[in-house]
Amino acid sequence: MMNIYSRILMIFVLCTGLFLTNARAESAEEYFKHGAASYDLGNLPAAISDYTKAIEKKPDFAEAYNNRGLVYSKQRNFIQAIADFTKAIELNPDFAAAYNNRGLAYHNRGSVYGSQENFNQAIADYTQAVKIVPGYAQAYYNRAFSYFMAKDYDRAWSDVHDAENLGMVANPEFVDELKSASGRKK
Repeated sequence: MMNIYSRILMIFVLCTGLFLTNARAESAEEYFKHGAASYDLGNLPAAISDYTKAIEKKPDFAEAYNNRGLVYSKQRNFIQAIADFTKAIELNPDFAAAYNNRGLAYHNRGSVYGSQENFNQAIADYTQAVKIVPGYAQAYYNRAFSYFMAKDYDRAWSDVHDAENLGMVANPEFVDELKSASGRKK
């Protein structure tokens, strides 16, 4: 049978252990930073884990959903990437980068599966991104490539020109392919 001092000591040890465990718990922002570092180092499983922990700690963390979507995209898991970008957009409807990233995921998924529907969804997302941030050169350029894949060469040219006017340098190989497919010089 435990005496009173032993019980007090055991309660103290348990409480101290709980306090230390909670003191070591990381915030959503810290997990987010770890996820970014893991991504930069190419450790994609760790990045997903860290972004997931950030989301668990802060379920309305749109940036964490967006970044986890980027990791899934890099892994070519476009379905999961699209789901994360969509959640980021639901949480922050003015998150232009999430629209651009989701558009890119739809585009890449369309390239993999040859699906016109995915190109159309990509175009819609890029369009929303440039509505939110009119000077978003990368979104114009990405949309140009989706228009190209959808064989809408006039719109592709228009977006290439818009992207270039905003300071983006178009990939010469893409421009050559667009010239060849469209029969235009520029």
